[in-house]
Amino acid sequence: MTQSKYTPDEYIRYLQMSNNQHLLVEGSSDRKAFIALFYRFDINQDLVIDIDTGEMIHEVPDHPENRERIEYIAQKVRGQSCSNKLITFVDREFRRFVIETTIEDTLQGHYQQERLIWTRGHSLENYFLNRLIIKDVFEELSESEFFYKAIVEFENVFDDALKWSAAISLAAKELKMIQKCDKSFLDNRYWTLLHLCENEVKLDQQEWIEIVVREKKFKQPEVESLFFEIYKFVEIISSKQQIHKWICHGHLGIKFVWLVYLRCFFEQCPTDQFNKSLRKLTNYERRDHTLRTTWAKHSANEACVYPREVIEMLANQIDS
Repeated sequence: MTQSKYTPDEYIRYLQMSNNQHLLVEGSSDRKAFIALFYRFDINQDLVIDIDTGEMIHEVPDHPENRERIEYIAQKVRGQSCSNKLITFVDREFRRFVIETTIEDTLQGHYQQERLIWTRGHSLENYFLNRLIIKDVFEELSESEFFYKAIVEFENVFDDALKWSAAISLAAKELKMIQKCDKSFLDNRYWTLLHLCENEVKLDQQEWIEIVVREKKFKQPEVESLFFEIYKFVEIISSKQQIHKWICHGHLGIKFVWLVYLRCFFEQCPTDQFNKSLRKLTNYERRDHTLRTTWAKHSANEACVYPREVIEMLANQIDS
């Protein structure tokens, strides 16, 4: 869907002329997630909601990212007559996490400033890093009787997988390599570089370094530094903490958890069955769709975390 482009002033005029409620989110994947969520909560039965994205907003000086543009709009619209037509929702990223010799989440929930709301964790994808959601998505996509053996093994290492996801994310942040790691460090073939041992995930560090240097244009010193930082953060993140699923970079978290499941599935599945399922399990467009719809379903049943504040604000508009 192609969306019109607006300067901040033009967008505010667009709100003033609109008869609908508007939710402004960062990108198309966030928009699709809220479409699924609103469907499950029957929000659109009583209210017309336009879900806009930060990609619509341009010419915002010193605010190049979608999140920054949305926060600029939220501030600019505050106090204006159209402000009650707009809810803004952005990634928390690493804000309000204290990262020292231990890691502390100083929010413990959704940050809200009037009609601006942050995701609970780093980004919207962190909502999906829920044991129930992931299990249901794997069952939907695996199409093999061996899923049931693989998921038992996966559940045993799930918390450790989240710990590694957080450590990789924090290491990439420390070295300013988030974008590079998101693009190249967790290739879908790298499940072969993981090993499972006594409910823990182990990484084949040396082979991983060799492959990303050879295939992904990483320099050996930077990958060695990355692994040094990863292991540093592994030592300070407890697998029993809930914080790891919120602080990890959402995309990196989903990718790493996926690699761990592929390893579990391979361990329990004959090669021909594994190869047959692999194409579907690595169809990431379908994966992302199934994650969104499964999250929305469980959210409506109050079985997982979701941005309740958004739903409540819209419900209040219906009642008013």
